[in-house]
Amino acid sequence: MDVPLANEMLAFEGWRFDPRARCLLRHESGGTWTPVPIGARALDILAVFLENPAAIVSKDMIMDAVWPSSVVEPNNLTVQIATLRRILDDPETRRSCIQTVTGRGYRFVAPVTRVAAPTQERDTAVADVGAASSDGGVMAFTPKPHRGISTMAVGIIGLATILAAGGGWMSRTIAIPPPAAYSGQDRRESVLVLPFDNSSGEPSQNGIAASITHDVTDLEAGSHATAFAPAGTSVTSRGSSPDLRAIGREYDVHFVLTGDVADKDGRLIVSATLYEVAGSRVVWSQHYEAADGLDARRSIAQRIYESTWQAKVDVEAARALRERPDHLDKRDLLLASLATPLQAPTKANFLARNALIDRALALDPDSIPVLERQARNRALAMLYGYSSDPSADLAIAAKAADRMLALDPNALLTLRAQSFVLRAQGKWDEAAAVLHRVIEMQPREGNRRTELGIVLLVQGHPREALESFRIARHLAGGSDPVYLIDAYIALASFANGALAEAIAQARLAIAEFPPDSGRAGEFPWLALIAAESARGEDAEARGSVRAFLDTPRTLRTVAAVRNVPWLAANLMLLDGLRSAGMPEQ
Repeated sequence: MDVPLANEMLAFEGWRFDPRARCLLRHESGGTWTPVPIGARALDILAVFLENPAAIVSKDMIMDAVWPSSVVEPNNLTVQIATLRRILDDPETRRSCIQTVTGRGYRFVAPVTRVAAPTQERDTAVADVGAASSDGGVMAFTPKPHRGISTMAVGIIGLATILAAGGGWMSRTIAIPPPAAYSGQDRRESVLVLPFDNSSGEPSQNGIAASITHDVTDLEAGSHATAFAPAGTSVTSRGSSPDLRAIGREYDVHFVLTGDVADKDGRLIVSATLYEVAGSRVVWSQHYEAADGLDARRSIAQRIYESTWQAKVDVEAARALRERPDHLDKRDLLLASLATPLQAPTKANFLARNALIDRALALDPDSIPVLERQARNRALAMLYGYSSDPSADLAIAAKAADRMLALDPNALLTLRAQSFVLRAQGKWDEAAAVLHRVIEMQPREGNRRTELGIVLLVQGHPREALESFRIARHLAGGSDPVYLIDAYIALASFANGALAEAIAQARLAIAEFPPDSGRAGEFPWLALIAAESARGEDAEARGSVRAFLDTPRTLRTVAAVRNVPWLAANLMLLDGLRSAGMPEQ
């Protein structure tokens, strides 16, 4: 195809591309054309496709056109093709403009035509893109002062309170809406994983660094909500801080993950750092060390993924509250509900999360990520005794899970929602079957192991339950509730007759639990009391009972404990509580 004239654009389906102004326009339902922020490299590749419609374009041809004087990894092309597909593909029909021709390259299959671009329309589009982006269409990131978690906590909790009261302020007209959530333009949580450095200085260890990079990359790529770019090196050099400005231009991501790896005398040592591109700052950094081996590498990769996921959520929630508090969309509200300040197991936090999630569903009743959180939160509120109306919460959770089954019955999030509802309904065997399916899909994710362990306790399999809890503890990262896992390890250790371990784990969990944790925070106390009693430490057990009952408690009697299925299944626990002096009624 010849190069378009100065007053022409290239049109395909609901899009127009102006090669001279270097802008991509999307047709909106109202008949207007909206400029779409997109990376410079992705625009270059799109230009190659539109100049060769219906033809097979080889990877070498694209690389020569887009990176004519640079040596870059082939992954860079894969990243940019994925970016174009996220932006251009129709999410409803799942039809793509870009077809992969195995072994030969790509073909742009959408019909391409030339259309006249009125001067006023063209100038307006260029002006709009200039206001929204820089350097050929890459969205500009303006650094903002970081307000910290404590300020974010106040903002999120205050927001949840307003929403619970009705949230009338949200009905204002949004002048400049954020990008459509989970679309190609939605870059919230987007991340580039750079190759981890081999810091040992020994070339023989390059494979170890590559292994960690590969595992973290796979986990990021498998996330249902994250715009992702796999490892690339064209904008950074090994052993130095990443050029965040260049990465912003190249990949259009909000975050960059780097790391270094070494094996020293059989010990695997890994350091990882997450940067926020907009503020050019470190938002998370962690050091790991373990005996080297395939399991250790995968476990560390999982913990890096879990931790960076939580760090990204916290940053994006704070950004939304800071930059568009009156214009929050469904994803802003979901991120706020997932932020660290609302994760401690308290009734107030459950209510705050429910308010945010309910508001997000009011904006989009069929959002699967939000429905999953509604099913999870309402079911957990019932299971952990935080619900003021268990029947109503269970009905809401079941309705959300049923809607997900209708929308996408085999999706990971749908299965996870099912598992929560089945447990709340007391359908333990069915919950176990669903959790086994989920674990097959996410073998390195620790929270599902915790949930399976609870089911195994109810089913009378304490040995398997203890193993499941230990795996969950090993994989825990980010904001995973290690205090709750430790409490379950204490309960399972007691059920297995490991009394000394139960006492040690119970004391650890008691010290770890956040204040005002309600019934969940009482679990380790029960394990401690019963284990001390079973060991014949009668004075200690009775002293623990007095200390436990000196504070207002939910599980103040053996009868109340029997109402919790995974506690009631352990008859030795009930006997130990009685022997220590816990009231029966």
